[in-house]
Order: sequence, then C-alpha cells, then structure tokens
Amino acid sequence: MTATSGVTTWTLDIDEIIEEALDRVGGEHTSGTEAKSARRSLNLLFRELENKGYPLARLEVVEIPMVDGTATYTFDQDVVAVMDLVLRKDSLDTNIEAISLFDYNHIANKTQEGRVTQFSVDRKINSIEISVWPVPDNSTDIIRGWVVKRVEDVTKSAQGVGLNVRFLPAIVSGLAYYMSYKRRGVPIDYRQLLKIEYEESLQRALEEDKERVSLSFVPKLSI
Repeated sequence: MTATSGVTTWTLDIDEIIEEALDRVGGEHTSGTEAKSARRSLNLLFRELENKGYPLARLEVVEIPMVDGTATYTFDQDVVAVMDLVLRKDSLDTNIEAISLFDYNHIANKTQEGRVTQFSVDRKINSIEISVWPVPDNSTDIIRGWVVKRVEDVTKSAQGVGLNVRFLPAIVSGLAYYMSYKRRGVPIDYRQLLKIEYEESLQRALEEDKERVSLSFVPKLSI
C-alpha cells in the first residue's frame, strides 16, 4: 500500500487563485496588468460575499463591556456583520433581541435604564454601531456574541489569503466569472457556465457551513 502524505495543510495563495481562475477563463495569460486587475476583482468578490452576510473565514466571538448609562457601542473596524448577541450577567447568558433601526427609533424613552433586552445595528461607512435598550444600569454586564470579520485585503500577488479552504473552489469560480467580463472573446454562453459553476460552488460551501444538528437556526442579519 502506497504511503499517504500525512499532510492536511494544503491551500492556495493569491497567485495560485488568480492562475487557476484565468486557466478556467481560457486564452493566453497577458501581462502583469491582468494580475493587478484580478487582484482588484478578488477584493470586490470578497466584499460582495461579505455584503451578503457570508462568513468566509472570520466568524469570531467578541465581548463588549457595558457602561452605566451608555446606549451606543462601536465594534472594531473589521467587523462587517453582527450575527447574534447575548447579555452576560453574573456568569449567566440571556438572549437579547435584534430589532430594526426603525423599531429602535420608535422607542419612546431611549434613556430608560435597566437590564438590556434589545439591540439594533447601525452600519456606518467605516464601522458598525449597536444601540442597546434599556440603557445599562451598571458597568459589570457584558454583551457577548458572534460577529463576521472582513477577509484581509488582497494587496499583492505573493500573499496568502485568510480564507477557510472550503470556500476556495467558490472563490476561484467567482474570480473566473468576474474575469470573463474583462477578457476579450469569451463567449456569452461560456460566461454563463462560469456563473453557474460559481453559484453552485458557493452553495456547496454554504451547505458545508451549516451545523450538523437536527434543528438549526439561521441568524437574521440586521441592516
């Protein structure tokens, strides 16, 4: 029996992602200008998927200490979506409800203090803020929960990508689809095939991302 490699660390760097994507588009590879264009398209692809709320790589737990009398809190700049939050009080976690900015705006007394039961998300240009209600009446409680963080920007070719490997087929397929618009002579029907492959690869990755339990909950992203 032939020995296996014993290695499970395979991934692709930016150069390899671009090369594989352009191979799928077909035709001759051009100058470094095309690689620069592909890096730009790759960043746009990451932002598109993040806008859809897909946690490509960086789903993390964050904790925000509450401040007595303070309603609004700002997340780190690399947070792009808030998935779920709980209030931790005396080492016990209780659910807090996500409400829309519209509903928060219609709360009559936004300065009422008490135990936090609700939060709304306000997505600014360069940050995400949450406003909680009632306003915390102490500085010992903690809001704790899952957030989606941005995939690191692609700034050069000789660079790794902070991406879970299960999303690599979808990213390569998506980049090939994007680049098919830029390379001359790609038939429309082939471009459509690239789009279908991209969507199917992404769907397979998302299916893999689901929890393997008999009942699962899909978080509602607040906008």
